[in-house]
Amino acid sequence: MCTGCGGNTAYSRTGAAWANPYTGNYGAATRGAYHNTETGRSTLAGRGYNTNIYSGNTYGYRGGVTYNPNTGIVAGGGAGFVGNIYTGQGAAGRGGFIYNTNTNAGIAAGKNNVYAGKDGTVFRYNRDSGSWSVNNGNGWKPVGKPEPKLQNQQQMRNKGAQRTQNFNSMRGFGGGRMRGGGRRR
Repeated sequence: MCTGCGGNTAYSRTGAAWANPYTGNYGAATRGAYHNTETGRSTLAGRGYNTNIYSGNTYGYRGGVTYNPNTGIVAGGGAGFVGNIYTGQGAAGRGGFIYNTNTNAGIAAGKNNVYAGKDGTVFRYNRDSGSWSVNNGNGWKPVGKPEPKLQNQQQMRNKGAQRTQNFNSMRGFGGGRMRGGGRRR
């Protein structure tokens, strides 16, 4: 039973870890699934990483999705990275969505501050200029300030990015690097 979950919650979790001295690969992955029998909400989440100590190539991911049949809300998001621990080169990306099955309305957000609406209209935010562009299938065109909800979401993403940057800069003071795949205690 999950305290504070609003009913009985069934959950399962699986995990794996590996290290192969012949190939040089080491890593870990976990996946968890939750279902609340009272609210009907189901959630699935996972994360993992793999590094090759010989080549330095590394990648990782984290993501999750949840659905509540009572509200019709489906939401999810994920992030991933790929890079090389020796060269320091790499790339990362993230995205997310929320969709209401009752109203057939939703929004998706992805890399480069792109947001999509249910009618196929796509908006893009330019952090440098603070301006918005819209694409209805005929290329990007400047647009006035979008709905307040979209502007608020962008402001929240900016705050989240700043907090992540602050957290990452503070991690260096511990002398060690945090690695994924560990358990909370």
